[in-house]
Amino acid sequence: MFQQDYIMRQIEMFARTLALLVFRKEETAYELREEEAETQKGRLYRLLRQLTEEGKINEAEDRLFEALDPEDLSLLEIAIDFYMRLNAMEEEELERAGYSREEIQQGLAECARFYGVDLG
Repeated sequence: MFQQDYIMRQIEMFARTLALLVFRKEETAYELREEEAETQKGRLYRLLRQLTEEGKINEAEDRLFEALDPEDLSLLEIAIDFYMRLNAMEEEELERAGYSREEIQQGLAECARFYGVDLG
């Protein structure tokens, strides 16, 4: 349990640092604005939330990586939000979905590197 708490804190610190460096904000949650609701970004955000709620985390992550675009840094905001939502899940929920905290950590780091940010 101690190891999982440690990994959770590492993920949170990494996400906050990433948000601060890239977006100059401390908040890691993404707020879908009304004008974005029907954009590709809005649809991706809702799809990730839906798949996660259905326990289809691996599919959601695949969709995230398919959507990442080096020209659209705002998608990194959605990625940070996605991984922070996963990090907030109970260990049992992650296990049922076939996912782990280590995968959260790796996925977030991979998204950061995709956008040219390497914090570790």
